Amino acid sequence: MRAVYSMSVCAPFVFLALIHFGSALQCWKCHSEFDITCHDYFNVTRIEQNKRYYDNFNYGSNRPVQNQRNEPHLEHCDQSYATHFNQKTVCLKRVYRAPGSNDRPHVQRECRLVSINLKEGECPEDLASDRSRTVDFCGTCTYDGCNGATGIRTNVLAALILPVLMLLVLRK
Repeated sequence: MRAVYSMSVCAPFVFLALIHFGSALQCWKCHSEFDITCHDYFNVTRIEQNKRYYDNFNYGSNRPVQNQRNEPHLEHCDQSYATHFNQKTVCLKRVYRAPGSNDRPHVQRECRLVSINLKEGECPEDLASDRSRTVDFCGTCTYDGCNGATGIRTNVLAALILPVLMLLVLRK
């Protein structure tokens, strides 16, 4: 009886934890050529701290913010063209080596329109077939911030932990 009560109390919280608010995909946007913090290890916590510290300044310099942002930031992806051209919006992370870059890898993170048939984790055809660069990694994903650090989604983690905590609290 107590287990049924616990589950009925936990169910709404699990449901709310799994809901994803907002419809626009948010992807990290940056290029390591312009900001070294775009490289791996991509520390999202540190980037957010720097963003607050340099609120009105470009990261690492004390120049006023320009219209073009170079520091890593979450960008709302424009999905307005996706349905008209049989495409979808994804987050992209690409690590490549360009000629003349002393074999140093460049990291690029961005929103991108791709074919609706592209599977998660695959590289878009135009980037995969680009022979002007050596591609070390290229992958796509479809949830907010997924082209940053890898890991379990926060709302899924909350959905897994919350019932356990509720059972422990109600057990006493």
